[in-house]
Amino acid sequence: MAGRPRKASDAALIAAAARALHRLGPAGLTLAAAGAEAGVRASTLALRFGSKRGLLLAVAAAGAEGVPAHFAAARAGAADPRAALLAAYRGLAAGLETPAAVANGLAFLHLDLTDPEFRALARAHQAAVLAETAALLAEAGLPEAAAAALHALYGGTLIAWAVDGEGGLPERLDAALGGYLAALAAAAGTGLPITE
Repeated sequence: MAGRPRKASDAALIAAAARALHRLGPAGLTLAAAGAEAGVRASTLALRFGSKRGLLLAVAAAGAEGVPAHFAAARAGAADPRAALLAAYRGLAAGLETPAAVANGLAFLHLDLTDPEFRALARAHQAAVLAETAALLAEAGLPEAAAAALHALYGGTLIAWAVDGEGGLPERLDAALGGYLAALAAAAGTGLPITE
């Protein structure tokens, strides 16, 4: 006898858990809270993911695995590679609409830095973002080596915005990253090196 069909896909449950995580942070997240966000019982999440830790690992894994598709969507919706980069990084910040959400993201980073399983997934995510960033920089005729600096500028801008709360985060990211891309383009046009 076949079991009942699943009403919610794992991907939908993971997306709901990620939304709850932005709101509550890893310490405040429970299977019940993630289930409420997804419209399912906590027991459903326990059956699918085993535990809160299993669910958090699934969120981290989905983030790493989803990077190529995320950048592909940004490419498809943008007029040029520089616009695609800005769209991709705005998308990476989706769900971080408040300083509290950024703080919750930093709390998750604590797991990434202290737990080997989470760290491996964080490294995979970072490597994928850097590879996609370098590819778009190359398409824009800009140095691929600038990918690490652009990624670091993204992280710094998130924190600076969370501290001062000035303006909207998408606009702050566009100004910071767009300014850096413009400087890269200007340096490329003059032949001046901007990165080693």
